[in-house]
Parts: sequence; C-alpha cells; structure tokens
Amino acid sequence: MGCTGEARAVTSARRRIDALVDALACGIGLAAWVITMASAPRYSYGPDEDTGNLGAFMTAALLAAAALGALRPRRSVRTGALIGLPALALSPWTTPRGDNDGLWLLIVPYLAAFVLVLAAAALAAGRIASARRRT
Repeated sequence: MGCTGEARAVTSARRRIDALVDALACGIGLAAWVITMASAPRYSYGPDEDTGNLGAFMTAALLAAAALGALRPRRSVRTGALIGLPALALSPWTTPRGDNDGLWLLIVPYLAAFVLVLAAAALAAGRIASARRRT
C-alpha cells in the first residue's frame, strides 16, 4: 500500500508551506534582532549612548510568535522557537557590550529562556486558534 499521487502532492505542498513559514519565522526573528540590538554600537560608555532596545525585540518577537502560532497551530512550538533562535545564535557577536563590564554575557542564557517563552506563547496562540476554529 503506497501513497497515491494526489496524497504525495498534498504532502509535498504541506512541506513547502512548512519550510516557507519556518523561513519566515527565522527572518522575522533575525530582522527584529538586527533592528533592535545588533545595529547598536558594540561599546557605549556614556549613559546617553545607544545600547539597543531589548524590550522592543521581545515585544516584536512575542507578537510574531502569537501570530504565526495562531496561523499554524500544529507546528506552533517549532515556529515560536524559530523566531528566537537567530537572536540566540548571533547574540555573542552582536550584543551591545555597554561599558564592557561583562554583564552583556547574561543575554545568552536570557535569550535561551526567552526562546522557551516564545514557543509557549506560540503554542498558547495555536491552541486558542484551534479551539475557535472548532466552535
């Protein structure tokens, strides 16, 4: 018993859509990180100098995780995690270091925990969207 040609075409189309949404999630996360944190200068010694905007990154990432999680409930956890992974991967090289006191290193475990938060937010949005579709 094998798959029919029609079933293979549907499976292939779903895989393409999954890959597209995964790429979109990574792109959104990467764009948000570059705009809010990676574009800031590496070192800033004055209190009035730019040190990035982690709050804006987190807000954008959470909104994107909720939106994409609601659009794709079956793969919401992966989608949510993929939004935060580019920032986590690039953070050791692109995080603003402030006055170079070493506290910037805390961003790595902080972002690792935030990836889990994004996955949970996407899962919650996906479950809510699934429940609404059923009723």
